[in-house]
Formats: sequence, C-alpha cells, structure tokens
Amino acid sequence: MNDYTGLNTAANKAATPRLQLYISRVVLLGALTASTLSFSDVYKTVDEQGQVSFGDQPSAKATEIVIEATNTTPATQTRQTTDSEPQAPDYRSLAISAPSNNTIIPNGLVPFWVTVSVQPKLLEGHQLQLLVDDQVIASTSATRIQVPSLSRGQHYLQLRINDLAGRPLKHSKKVVLFAYRP
Repeated sequence: MNDYTGLNTAANKAATPRLQLYISRVVLLGALTASTLSFSDVYKTVDEQGQVSFGDQPSAKATEIVIEATNTTPATQTRQTTDSEPQAPDYRSLAISAPSNNTIIPNGLVPFWVTVSVQPKLLEGHQLQLLVDDQVIASTSATRIQVPSLSRGQHYLQLRINDLAGRPLKHSKKVVLFAYRP
C-alpha cells in the first residue's frame, strides 16, 4: 500500500516548482481577465424624480455612455541631478611649483614649504592633498603647504585633488627631493 501523506517525498519536491509555475500562470490569467472586464459598457439612467445613476446593466430608459480614451502625454526624458555636489571642473593643471625637481633640502630637520599651482581654482569643498613617498601628510585648500621634516635620503612629493566625497580627481607629476641631515 502506498502512503501519499508524506509531504517531503522526492515526487512532491519535484512537483513543487511545476505547481508554483502553474499557480502563477493561473493568477496572471485571472488578473488579465479581470482587467479586461473592467472596461465594460456604462449606462446612464434618469428616473422620474430626475435622479441620475450610472451602471453596467442596461435598463429600458438607459442610454449607453461612450467613454473615449483618456488624454495621454508621452513620458519625457528627465535629467538626473544630485544634491551632493555640482559638476566637478576639469582641472587643466596641477603641479608643484616649488621646490623644483631634484632639489636638495640641506637640512631635512627644518620645515620647508611646497607651493602649488592649480588651474582652474579649486572648487569649494575640494581638497588638495600632499603626499610624501605616497603617504598623505596634509589635506588643505591652501596653495602653500608646509612639510615639517624629512628623513635623510631620496623622497617623492605629489599632489592630489579630491572631491567632496574624497574621490581623487587629479594627480600631479612626482617631484624628487634629496634631504640631508647635519
């Protein structure tokens, strides 16, 4: 004798996706049928007291109302905007003006200044970052940045412009420095 009461049989597991597909098709067909039935005829009836009523069943005094298509307008393309920041400018140039490439810093213990050249001017909220040997040592909007000290040896300076979200927009070429110590 077969026992069909078990819900977790292999046959039931295999039938489940087919049953779900069948049910979804029946529901879709029912929804489509219901939507077409909603566009049935409309009738207007005026009784002896002058009361106006509308319905979908015709009567002896009813007149059929023709409902014309609704006015529609095609969708328009909208421009997506973000409130976070305006369009980033195209920074044409970003460079270290001073010190120049292959400069010798006679005493790496003494702070020195890096002068920045950027065109066009930084947008409000954008930041300049000074990197020494690929490590950020300063973030500012100023065009002069002080380097506190350097250890003895060869170092690379580079600038980077970041937007409001901290994303890099432009990098300068690297400048090589040689720092001495007394």
